[in-house]
Amino acid sequence: MKTLISSIIILLTSYSVSHAVTLNDARLWAAPDRTRIVFDVSSKIKYKVFAIERKNGKPFRIVIDMDQTFVSSKLVGKAFNTGLVQRIRSGRLPPRGLRIVLDLKGSANPRSFVLGPSGPYGHRLVIDLYKKGKLQNKRPRVVRSIYSNPKKKRSRRDIVVAIDAGHGGEDPGAIGKRGTKEKTIVLEMARRLARLVKKQPGMRAVLIRNGDYYINLKQRTRMARRYRADIFISLHANAAHRRSANGVSIYTLSKRGASNEAARWLAQRENKSDQVGGTDIERTGDRTLRKVLIDLSQTSTLSASSDIAQTLLSELRKITRVHGRGHEKARFVVLKAPDIPSVLVETGFISNPSEEYKLRSRKFQRKVARSIMSGIVRYFVQNAPHNTLFSRRRHITIKGETLRDIAKQYRVSIIKLKRINGIRNHRLRTGVVLTIPSAYGT
Repeated sequence: MKTLISSIIILLTSYSVSHAVTLNDARLWAAPDRTRIVFDVSSKIKYKVFAIERKNGKPFRIVIDMDQTFVSSKLVGKAFNTGLVQRIRSGRLPPRGLRIVLDLKGSANPRSFVLGPSGPYGHRLVIDLYKKGKLQNKRPRVVRSIYSNPKKKRSRRDIVVAIDAGHGGEDPGAIGKRGTKEKTIVLEMARRLARLVKKQPGMRAVLIRNGDYYINLKQRTRMARRYRADIFISLHANAAHRRSANGVSIYTLSKRGASNEAARWLAQRENKSDQVGGTDIERTGDRTLRKVLIDLSQTSTLSASSDIAQTLLSELRKITRVHGRGHEKARFVVLKAPDIPSVLVETGFISNPSEEYKLRSRKFQRKVARSIMSGIVRYFVQNAPHNTLFSRRRHITIKGETLRDIAKQYRVSIIKLKRINGIRNHRLRTGVVLTIPSAYGT
């Protein structure tokens, strides 16, 4: 009888241990609208989250109780001091649980969800901390880019260029042989492009992502629409199983499907970013988020996107090779804004060792940014919205005015001004209509 009881106890103990969850690691990401803590766990987890208000000099705390969970040794003593989080503590929760305490710098509203295995990650528990009064179901405050020109009281507006650096935070994107992460490369390119846009009179840049954090795909287009962007450019670095694949390519939204199998595969990979980066599917209220995006009926927007893609491609082919046909179409979620011409630029193959080296190069990054900028200017010189400053790139000379005065006013060179208007000397007649060149190209 004792042997039987001992056997049962051993079996129950083995069953309990085999179903225990191990907390392997934790990561923290600070975004403008929230601070995210991600816990890597060995399997599905039962948990509860609650807040403890500041009291007796103790900081505001978030408590996460995990049932049947053990912490690995490498997490013990791990400290954070980023965003809203000041530090992390852990302790046993009888009988077989684990309690994690987050000491915060201020009060916060927690939101939590679990993610199944996706990409390089296994099971994850995600805690998003929002400052009081800034919940996820409210429209998030979009921090104005430091590259945005200040608003001025004038009848005509700047052209708004929304620049989206793909991936970020939990989602590294493609990773090269040397460990180069796509999210890092494209963020640097986005910042370079934003600086060029800032220098262009009549244009303003908005960076969708300006740090190492993840923004879900639908939110990226919402942010562009909130800023009333005239163009949306999403920057990425490509990857392929064949390491010899190389060159730049530009994608626009397809109404009917992918233009080829490679475009279809790439769209599926990019659309999975929300699962890798961490999006709470259940709380979005959007049952179609897991599906490929719906076809768009706005023919004019799709047509404009194609025109922009061809213009950008003609500039980029001057500095690098073009992959395949160059312009492909696929169903990318991030290109779904129905009223903003949108393109996705694959700046090179990070899976190709030689192109990975180029993508890491500041010189090549500058070349890519300049080429894209030249294409943007070329497009809007011909297609500027009627209420923008770009639509008034004409100047009528007045008495006593000089080429130097006009060049200084529009921040262009005298040489360009003379060349585009066929002027051979510095003499100007009153009432002459001059074409004003852009700061990039002609």
